[in-house]
Amino acid sequence: MKKIILVSFIFTFLISCEINSNFEKASIENLFKELKKNSEFESELSEKILVEFLYKVDISDLKNGKSIEKEFLFEDIKCNCKDKLSISYNKENQRFELNIYEEFFEEDLDWCPESSYLFSFKFENNKISDVKFLHLAG
Repeated sequence: MKKIILVSFIFTFLISCEINSNFEKASIENLFKELKKNSEFESELSEKILVEFLYKVDISDLKNGKSIEKEFLFEDIKCNCKDKLSISYNKENQRFELNIYEEFFEEDLDWCPESSYLFSFKFENNKISDVKFLHLAG
């Protein structure tokens, strides 16, 4: 009987660890470095903003179909241009997809030119790996 209780306790503990898992700050910082290595990635996104966005994301929510999106202002100026980060999980290829949408402030224009970058990555053993650039629009 004690073995059954012990096995149940261990199983419950392992499940709760998986359910409450989040991206760690060091992994997010490494992700940012990988994003910046891509020559087509010309965004004003800062490491600080990426950490702020991903640090509280519940990985199990993403794996269960939830998508997270949040508005930011990447540039350090006051303007009406809005930037967004969103993340989701693609069950087909078992990869996380990070979308970076950015509107650039152009003083001479009446509108904000925009760009959107799509990256995917894996998350295994509490580490982000295999970062791939998928798409650029804008």
